[in-house]
Amino acid sequence: MGRIQSHARKLWAAGTAGNLPLAEFYRHELKEEMEAVADGNIIDGTVPVSTYMKTYGITAIDALKQQLKDDGLKDFGNRYAALISNCNSCHTATGHPYLVMQAPTSMPFDDQVFAPAH
Repeated sequence: MGRIQSHARKLWAAGTAGNLPLAEFYRHELKEEMEAVADGNIIDGTVPVSTYMKTYGITAIDALKQQLKDDGLKDFGNRYAALISNCNSCHTATGHPYLVMQAPTSMPFDDQVFAPAH
């Protein structure tokens, strides 16, 4: 889940910087990590984590892919919020409602440029 969080933060940074190609790249990286969980047949006690990842994560990340294709970064903040809302819904469904995600308020990756190249 740490890699998912890292890619989500970088997706946010790219999207808010107006860098569509980089946002698409990190959306793809995020999807790959989600697919690894979804395909891993992970069950934690009685919680079907892989099934929930398909329901909440894959569905949301695929919707974002289509939105980026259709409209670019238009309304990116709200689209990202919808993705994160699905993460929080999954956390609740898996019995971890105290794991609450949000859009980043700072960026620890100060060694990477997220703005588009000019």
